[in-house]
Amino acid sequence: MDILALATMFQMLSCVFANAARYRRVHNPKERGTVGELIEVLTGTPKLWQYKRTNKTNNNTCLYWQNGTVSLSSDSYSFTEVYWNSTGRQEHQLQGDLVMNSRSEDQGSALQIKGMSEGGFNKEYLLVHWNNSYNCGVFYTEEKDTGGKRIIQNCGLYFWNKTVTNDDFVKKCQPDYEKYCKVYEKNKTQQTLYKQD
Repeated sequence: MDILALATMFQMLSCVFANAARYRRVHNPKERGTVGELIEVLTGTPKLWQYKRTNKTNNNTCLYWQNGTVSLSSDSYSFTEVYWNSTGRQEHQLQGDLVMNSRSEDQGSALQIKGMSEGGFNKEYLLVHWNNSYNCGVFYTEEKDTGGKRIIQNCGLYFWNKTVTNDDFVKKCQPDYEKYCKVYEKNKTQQTLYKQD
């Protein structure tokens, strides 16, 4: 076999396997911890509500992400962030990357938001756990100092729009919050952001 033909065949096979690995999340979105699962969480509802978080950083309420769209060609997510503060309703158009290798070096998929959001500048939201039965889950964020030491760790409980008003579902999701988030509540004030009308 000609060496040029062999090299071309090798290059084609490498490209096929590289693309198969990248788009595996599209073909198997139900696998836990994948970008596919993160896409399902972000796009499976018109609004993704942050119900509560482990530390009170401000007096904002009723925080949710809405109208999210995913670009499969660039692995990016565009959405609108809405919340209320002392001056009224705030709305921001945001964009982020969907990644498997988080900056926190924790395992799982994450949304890396670009620019300023309610949570801060260039925040990364790691999907820690998602409960498909009750459409609720836990996201984790952190900040590090210049030396790489974790200085702020936050953990939040999130719900899809159709389940956030279901008191029974909220109660059934509490154990997930306790399991994954309680460790970050030490010396901090828990903040409930969701308020029913």
